[in-house]
Amino acid sequence: MKDMGDIMLKVLVVDDEPKVRRGVSRLIEACPDKYEFMGSCSDADGVIDFLGRMVPDVIVTDIRMPNQDGLELINHLKHRYHNLDFIILSGYGDFEYAKKALQYQVFDFLLKPLKADELYEALDGVYQKRQSSRITKSESLEDNYFFNLIRASEPEEETKNLKKLGLYEHIGNCRAAVLDMGEIPSEILKETGRLKEEVKSVLPWATHMYTCFGYQLSMVWEQAPDLENLASVLETLGKQLKGRLFLGVSKQSESCRNLKELYFQALDAAKQYIYPGSKNVNLADDLPDGKQIVFSEQSCERIINAIKTGNVLLMEEKLEEFLGYYRDKRCGIIKLKRHLMLLQRDVAALTEEFGMDCNYSNAILDFVGNIEEIRDFKEVEEVLSRNLKGMAQEANAIAERKMNSYYMNQILSYMQENYMQDISLDNVAEHVNLSVGYLSNYFKGKMGMNFVDYITQLRIEKAKELLIHTNEKIYRVAELVGYQNSQYFVTTFKKKTGVTPAEYRKCLTK
Repeated sequence: MKDMGDIMLKVLVVDDEPKVRRGVSRLIEACPDKYEFMGSCSDADGVIDFLGRMVPDVIVTDIRMPNQDGLELINHLKHRYHNLDFIILSGYGDFEYAKKALQYQVFDFLLKPLKADELYEALDGVYQKRQSSRITKSESLEDNYFFNLIRASEPEEETKNLKKLGLYEHIGNCRAAVLDMGEIPSEILKETGRLKEEVKSVLPWATHMYTCFGYQLSMVWEQAPDLENLASVLETLGKQLKGRLFLGVSKQSESCRNLKELYFQALDAAKQYIYPGSKNVNLADDLPDGKQIVFSEQSCERIINAIKTGNVLLMEEKLEEFLGYYRDKRCGIIKLKRHLMLLQRDVAALTEEFGMDCNYSNAILDFVGNIEEIRDFKEVEEVLSRNLKGMAQEANAIAERKMNSYYMNQILSYMQENYMQDISLDNVAEHVNLSVGYLSNYFKGKMGMNFVDYITQLRIEKAKELLIHTNEKIYRVAELVGYQNSQYFVTTFKKKTGVTPAEYRKCLTK
């Protein structure tokens, strides 16, 4: 393990197993010169409560916990706390599941039983990543204040973070700008400090600059940008950083007190690149008027109805109409998110109504909740289509089971009520309004025997009841269960039971 000097990594441990929690905690406490053990929690609720009081650098968490698993917890936290790193613990049986951690930008995942040197290597890796980012402590604090500002749900919270950023009293024109660097290689993105320096050198209007989500630089501009040179400057910078850059600039404001609103304007402008034919620089002033983009309850209802009927093709057609509207309007990412949340609300209600697998609805909720991270509008189409198709197929299976149950109930009820008559497959087919050929195959597939064998079995079972519980003569029993020829009844009964009707009665009544 390398010496980390005076700066220690703050670590929180999360695991629902007390033995594992204590073991990991002791390993961290064994190196007080390198790691600051902040505490441990047994579940997601405990973590959220803990983070309300203090925030660590890295969370070491189990992948499976009651109520909310490790991946769900990480997904929740990474959009509420800036600059948090995660190391996942998983058993061998969770290995495939743990691979999903890669999409959540987890630093590393370790297999149980945990080895001390593997934990230390992962923690040292987090430390080295933070050191190579070349971000000072004050810059990291500012990033957190800005992150909390754009996530604030109350005006008081916005004001508090604006004051911490020193922007609440700012007087004069300002704009927000968002530089999306999602296509830059990850090894370059880790050098956050270097990125800030290079961006500041080519965008001199940025008086304040903050890192968001690891791939986004958010800026405050007090001067109007040089629009003529902006696109070429970004193209040159993108070549240096080995990837395309996309910049969005908000409308102008007379102060920074509405910086959160300006940020989302800039984000909407930057994320225009998800649509075909977009530029690498977009201004909020040039975007389509979002007020003209209206959520269609009717279009949403058509999608839901198609799912209910299990009609996959119709669902895909109506989904394309629904999403095509937003694609053609080049809808801003924030409004798109709000409208897709309305669709997800109806999807969740349908899931509950039909008793469907909730994974489809949850997958859509998770995706839409983080939709700001998409690189292409096709991702929206693919995720919604895949999950809604799954729901339509499940609805179709549910309807088929109900229909099968209906038909079988009708068929079996008719046979129970008429087995004593000279009924045939034709009689049953006419009763349930099915063709004789279809009914023959359908009945054998569901019951595991053909119609004749089933009616014979039914009659023999009824005959057994009469032989035990009545004194009816054998020929009369034969008539009562549908046999006009008593000798044929005796032959059939012996073939199915191994004894004659008389022998059967004698054995069970003596």
